Amino acid sequence: MSESAGVINALQRKFLERIKESNEKMRNLLDELIKVTSFDKKQLNFKYQPVNFEGIIDSAVSKNQELLLEKNISLRLDIQQNIPELSVDKDAMQQVLFNLINNASTASHKGGVINLSMCIKENEFDERYLLTTVEDSGGGVKEDQIEHVFSKRFVSNSNKIPGLGESGIGLTMTKTLVEAHGGRIWIDVIKDHGNQFSILLPIEH
Repeated sequence: MSESAGVINALQRKFLERIKESNEKMRNLLDELIKVTSFDKKQLNFKYQPVNFEGIIDSAVSKNQELLLEKNISLRLDIQQNIPELSVDKDAMQQVLFNLINNASTASHKGGVINLSMCIKENEFDERYLLTTVEDSGGGVKEDQIEHVFSKRFVSNSNKIPGLGESGIGLTMTKTLVEAHGGRIWIDVIKDHGNQFSILLPIEH
């Protein structure tokens, strides 16, 4: 593409760009496969430190910006003010938010909307949690497929779950990272609209 091997015309450049894009997707998929197959919650070495989640959101959105623009998807944020810093592994949480936004972007139709919210919740024992939800507009997963959303599986036309992104690998990784932080993740299907992924993380880890 740099034309070091000779001049290329517009049509050739278009094909090369498609090849480059497909190659990058395959590389990212392979990287995720390697991570997932080697993941063991007992062997994860986290570096816990106070983390501001607004920065994590900014990073995750920035890394998905190209896909959001390509599909003309609107991202709506509803972030509660004065959310305290959480003691988490920053890289792990950035991966979690990136995966959820990427899945929502891939699943949503062109011109769709993604809603991301974050707020503090408290249970009857005065324990506080950070609740994060990511809602897409991809039509939603069928009820009989919900149990497979977070399972490890290789990507093929025969086992792709309609209503999700291109693979479940990122979601498997996300579940592992969330649970390793003492949290939980689940999916709710909004009929005739899409999926809502929710993450609950304890504030005092």
